[in-house]
Amino acid sequence: MKRFLVFTMALLGLMVIGAQGAAAQVTHWVNDDDPNGGGYASPGTSCSDPGYPTVQAAINAATSGDTIQVCAGTYVENVNLAKSLTLLGAQAGVDARGRVATESTITAAAGTLLTLLTGSAGSTIDGFTFLGGSRAIESQSGPIDGLQLLNNRIQGFTGNGVFLNDNGINITVDQNDIDGSSKVGGGGLFHLDQDNFDGFHFTNNRVVNGITGTGFFVDGNRNVDKSTAGARTPLFSGNFIDNNQTGVNLGRKAWGDGPITANTFSNNLFDGLQGGPKDSLITQNDFDSNGRSGLALTGFGGTTDPTRGAQGNTVAQNCFTGNGFLQGGEGIFFSASQFAGTISTNVANQNNIFGNAVGARYLGSETIDAEFNWWGSSTGPTHPSNPGGTGDAVVDDGDGIDFVPFLTSPAGGTPCIPTPPPSGKVTGGGQIDVPDGRASFGFNAKQDGGVASGHLNYLNHATGAKLNCKVTVVMQLTTTTAKFFGTCSSDSTASSFTAEVEDNAEPGRNMDKFTITYGSNTEGSPLRSGNIQIH
Repeated sequence: MKRFLVFTMALLGLMVIGAQGAAAQVTHWVNDDDPNGGGYASPGTSCSDPGYPTVQAAINAATSGDTIQVCAGTYVENVNLAKSLTLLGAQAGVDARGRVATESTITAAAGTLLTLLTGSAGSTIDGFTFLGGSRAIESQSGPIDGLQLLNNRIQGFTGNGVFLNDNGINITVDQNDIDGSSKVGGGGLFHLDQDNFDGFHFTNNRVVNGITGTGFFVDGNRNVDKSTAGARTPLFSGNFIDNNQTGVNLGRKAWGDGPITANTFSNNLFDGLQGGPKDSLITQNDFDSNGRSGLALTGFGGTTDPTRGAQGNTVAQNCFTGNGFLQGGEGIFFSASQFAGTISTNVANQNNIFGNAVGARYLGSETIDAEFNWWGSSTGPTHPSNPGGTGDAVVDDGDGIDFVPFLTSPAGGTPCIPTPPPSGKVTGGGQIDVPDGRASFGFNAKQDGGVASGHLNYLNHATGAKLNCKVTVVMQLTTTTAKFFGTCSSDSTASSFTAEVEDNAEPGRNMDKFTITYGSNTEGSPLRSGNIQIH
């Protein structure tokens, strides 16, 4: 019994210690103006009863895991953060883009306003205005894993808005407003150095007016991908990148494996988006009125480095309009100076490319798959091999850009044709008639919240043509018809396909219809056997 009592008392002691540890997380209140007029009593209880006059004083008193609540006011200080804390400004949780409100403003005449140091990993900075200084936020030692920069207005800096140059995986930067109107000299408004930033998310930010620099910059050796254990898939989505010298520079070979989706790259003096991403889906973006290229896929040289440059990317359902007029550019640029065989691993399909100085440009010896794009005219692009084509020009050395077949009407589901098909699913399988024989097919295609998925297999028994493909775009989905597009494996007869199906009856034999276009071939008929079902 005595041993039992001793064990029980020890267990209760541990529970009490644990409870005290959990309760030890403290909220520290900061107000630059003591409303009580009687001094500060830490940690404070509210903005009316604050514990500290400065942000740094609260940080110094805090323990990792604590929260610093900074009340509305102006804090003239250069802050150092070497603990894992949650810093909340007066507008925490409120989107900074276009925000007009009472702010918690950190400002200084020079230097860095907030310096991140070893120990700051896991910190959250939410709802502030950073005004002035050479840099608003900078890391000087790390790691800075799990850092969150949320809902901050970053203005008045002369160098960089944010400069991160220490390792940090799974960093989130969301709903910030970064304005480079006061910036002088080059460099990025948002800069990632060559350290490891796997799992980096840059979403729903406004990055504007950096006319002497780059809106977002990163360089390194595939240092923004998902190769580190515990890292998520990187994401660049929902951002507005406008009126910078260059919109976004993803480096020679920094970005990999991460979608670049639903961004606007507009009115940048040079390129909207440039660099060498790898194995990324570039989709639903609007490239509008950039001075040179809307999108420049390039390794900035690198003919002897097989790892450098843009490789394996799918460019689909984007809009390219008004690009290239200031600096003799184009909607899409494919570099001819990458390592041999790498630039042709990128494909560009189902895009709307119209109203540019030139639609697409590639002056190398490989062949780029740019089939099934809308070039601004039902006659296709202007090109010597396409007599009568009146759309945006394709500039190559004769056959470097494969643009046939082309769309005769705009591609659906893009930012400039903004109505995607409703959510739903279409499945089917069977056989159709083709010249000199039959073909077998099987597919499933799904549209869910504007995101397409699925798979298609096709075999022409007469010619031996075969396709093993992934569905990447659903352009049409009604109660009786569907149209979808995708890219195919390297051992397929073509690199992409478009399928159109009809669900006219149950069962589908002789009533349902399947038509597929791949390469220069279009094959289809009512079903000899099988069924198509739109769910």
